[in-house]
Amino acid sequence: MKRLLYIFLFTASSCFGQYETAFQSAYSSHPTIPKGILEAVAYTNTHIRNISTDEQISCSGMPLPYGVMGVFENGSNYFQENGKTIASLSGISVELQKNAVEAQIQAYAAAFEVLFHSPENTSEHLGEQLHLTLLDLSEIPDSGLVNHFAREVQSYEILKFLMDPQLANQFGFVPYQFNLRTIFGAQNLKVLSAKTISISEAGIQNEQLESYTVQQNKSTQYGPAIWNPAPTCNFSSRSGTAISAITIHTIQGTYAGAISWSQNCASSVSYHYVVRSSDGQITQKQ
Repeated sequence: MKRLLYIFLFTASSCFGQYETAFQSAYSSHPTIPKGILEAVAYTNTHIRNISTDEQISCSGMPLPYGVMGVFENGSNYFQENGKTIASLSGISVELQKNAVEAQIQAYAAAFEVLFHSPENTSEHLGEQLHLTLLDLSEIPDSGLVNHFAREVQSYEILKFLMDPQLANQFGFVPYQFNLRTIFGAQNLKVLSAKTISISEAGIQNEQLESYTVQQNKSTQYGPAIWNPAPTCNFSSRSGTAISAITIHTIQGTYAGAISWSQNCASSVSYHYVVRSSDGQITQKQ
């Protein structure tokens, strides 16, 4: 059985000052996108760290995003290659993006602006408009219960960033007041923000037994963890072999991406716990 323990830990970004001018330039070029959204995406995806293409690939095989916005050119036949989508919408090639952080931020801003004002994005509420745009630009596949949850987790983290007064002060925007109950639904919001929830392909439930879909059992191994089974293609019996070691890794990607990656049968990876850096939420996998 292939088991890895992943811990996703980041300190507060020390790179924002280095790229602040690039962010402000992108807002000047695309004034209709809400202030703070670019920093929120970059912080959630990379903690505003410019991910180089020559960095070592994760031992889990999870593909590496590029740049400060944390988007993908190569999704390893699993993740959506949103870097290419951004290049198509912005007219700034992936190659140009990789060569300069300024190009990465400008390209994301241009693509975001196109989708934000798309005729299909018909909501009259800013938070819902942002949520729909974020889903359009997500790398996580739009398939299956766990991936649906991972996409919602990603958007939730970004919107929560935008509502945080301390982060707003740090990154120079006015904090927003979104109605997250309207965006995600009252029940789903309780699950997305819960410390203890259980997940399976049959449904999702928090510690108050409030259901995302249908009632399921809590984790039997670690109470505060989310129960999120990997597909059977990614693990097998140890055939009686004793456990001799515990492996701890940092994730070269996002919390949401790691949850999604375990659903990919080609990854051949299963792991016990993933920790969300923003608030310590724990996902447990089979």
